[in-house]
Amino acid sequence: MTVKEILNIINNLDDHSVFTQTLTPNDINYDNTSPSLQENLMRLVLKLNIRLNCKQNMTIEDFTIANGSGISFDGSKVRIEISDDGDIGWTDDDYAVLFDVINNDPRITTLKIHDHYMNNQTFRLLTHMMTFNTNIKKLSIKGIIYDYKHHGHPFDNSLLDNVITMLHKNKTLTSFSFSFEFSMKFSPTAINDFYKKLNFTNSVLTHLDLSDNNINNEQALYIAYALEHNTSIVDINLSFNDINGPEALSGLVRVLNKTNIIFVNLDHNRIDDHGIRILMDGLKSNKHVKRISLWQCNKYTDQALQYIINMLCHNTIIEDINMGEMNTTFNEILVENIRLLLSRNSQS
Repeated sequence: MTVKEILNIINNLDDHSVFTQTLTPNDINYDNTSPSLQENLMRLVLKLNIRLNCKQNMTIEDFTIANGSGISFDGSKVRIEISDDGDIGWTDDDYAVLFDVINNDPRITTLKIHDHYMNNQTFRLLTHMMTFNTNIKKLSIKGIIYDYKHHGHPFDNSLLDNVITMLHKNKTLTSFSFSFEFSMKFSPTAINDFYKKLNFTNSVLTHLDLSDNNINNEQALYIAYALEHNTSIVDINLSFNDINGPEALSGLVRVLNKTNIIFVNLDHNRIDDHGIRILMDGLKSNKHVKRISLWQCNKYTDQALQYIINMLCHNTIIEDINMGEMNTTFNEILVENIRLLLSRNSQS
């Protein structure tokens, strides 16, 4: 489709128009248009797809800003994925239009921004929009990369305060995923302050994902303090971090025993036998946790399995403990005992 054809369609649309063709940037024949016109056309195509392809009775199940473009339909559910197409890049105005579309469409309840280029201004636009948005229930921000091609400065540490403000004021979000440590390159002091300022006491979140952030034992304690009086979160993902110290694990156990958390993911945290013992001893009388994942912690032995068995002799709630390929690396009798005890719990 040529630029002229697209512009003619756009110019002739009104509030009652129904445009049935799905367009992506790859469908556009740019001819000899300038980069700025290409960017504007991408914005217009995006608005066209969202506002006209998705009829009012549709549910936009998943809106993703990542590395692809297109719209797919599954019954009454719509999945939208858009990308800046790499070489072209989006301006701050492009993002402003995009976030305005998202903010004003009540059908969009899930927003994911993964492995995408942004700058300080566009990230502030995102957090400001989410601070006051009342439609989006699930937000996932992972692998945001600074747009050095179009902006010459790294991310400002104050952006983490914007995230804190968003979490404090937004009372709609039920699921929040935020992985930033390896891509956004904030200072160690700013990251520590971020975890110190977290407070989930009055949060309505049910799912919290802080995986892949290189969280250390001190920061894990700050997270534990932030969660201690929460009553809504049932699922917490702390995988791919560095949480393995006695004090940090004890703090986590304290949270698991005081809150309503059902599932905790501690995969890839290098927890050893002593760490497993702290967790298991603390969970003997727990009444809420049903699933624990300790896959690829890599530092425990058969002794850790014995601690798990001792815990399960007291705990009848936990139904699943994921430790990876137990049948190939651990004592078969201990593995079978754990399976039998977990099966007992799942059937009770």
